[in-house]
Amino acid sequence: MDMTVPIKVHHKEYGDGEVIKTTAEKIYVKFSGKQMIFPYPEALEKGYLTASGFSVNKGAAPHEDSEFLLPEDIKHRIIVIKINQRYESGMNPDDLYNSVRGIWKASKDRAEKADYAFGVYQSQIVAVYKPTEWYVCKEAQDRLPRKDIVLSSKNENRIFFEDESYEQGLPLDDNQQFYMGKSISKLTMNKKSQNPITYLEPGGEQLTEADDANSREVIIDASEMIEYGSIYEAINSVTGTEYTGWMKAVWPSGNKSLPYCIWFPKLAETKNGKAVPAANNCINTISADWNEVIYEYVGDKQQNVDDRQEDPNSVPTLIFAKEPKGGPYIFRGAYIPDSEKSRNNYYVSKRIGTRIKLSGKPADQIEILDDFRS
Repeated sequence: MDMTVPIKVHHKEYGDGEVIKTTAEKIYVKFSGKQMIFPYPEALEKGYLTASGFSVNKGAAPHEDSEFLLPEDIKHRIIVIKINQRYESGMNPDDLYNSVRGIWKASKDRAEKADYAFGVYQSQIVAVYKPTEWYVCKEAQDRLPRKDIVLSSKNENRIFFEDESYEQGLPLDDNQQFYMGKSISKLTMNKKSQNPITYLEPGGEQLTEADDANSREVIIDASEMIEYGSIYEAINSVTGTEYTGWMKAVWPSGNKSLPYCIWFPKLAETKNGKAVPAANNCINTISADWNEVIYEYVGDKQQNVDDRQEDPNSVPTLIFAKEPKGGPYIFRGAYIPDSEKSRNNYYVSKRIGTRIKLSGKPADQIEILDDFRS
């Protein structure tokens, strides 16, 4: 048994109702004071039931008649999952279920606190599930939501949930029915969050992924091939800031008081056996094992070693490097200057760790969990 995307429907005798579940042969609709069962999909195809109130079409905004959720309407801990790229109007109920439940780059401990999971398409709640168990992909490979998921170091630590009520074909509970079909566009979180995963506390308070009350911790591991399409996306995800648009290749550009910085070099391309600067007369290269990053300046201006290097024991640089042919910025690790190999206009950074924990929002503390210097 399975549950379809609940929509408001109209029946000429019973009036307006809400679809709460379908099976391969039946559609269950809740009308005022009663629940009715109709043949599926014939009831819709032959016009016994017609769409009413709102409908969600791929690429369309939520219907103007949708009810809005307000902060005081949130009575439970909610994990909000945006599926804008996965949702299709009238999609198979199991496909919808699998699209909402995972797999996601999120904290299992944080997700387990949620009472309900919203599947949201363009601010419209198109599915409400009640997770009974959360799993880490590599620990539950026989339970993965889809057969086409291929695990790798990049995604094996992602998570997904199961909803026993859905899988047993049970109808929505009263809370699910209340949330279903409403719009979240009046909630602050809908305007702020660019992350597909957001959390709501009772009363509508927003918590983004890895936030909990007044603390935030993020662990980044170079072995997981962490990558971002833009500099500002990487900075926001790693540090907890909320920048948009263009950002410089070094962060922070002004505040030197942080115990770390971040660098986003574009690696040089080799043409005719010679390295070609990627930008600003800079030739950036990285060793095959990622243990050394070399910055070579080939312009006219003289750069001295002392002008570029700070205390190597206190200010590590987190490096996200982009390959010569383009593509994402990939996290390579934490580095400090190698004063023995560096000289004017030629600077070598050596890797001192691959697993880094950043704390705070914005992150103002750093811990190198596998410090090679120890």
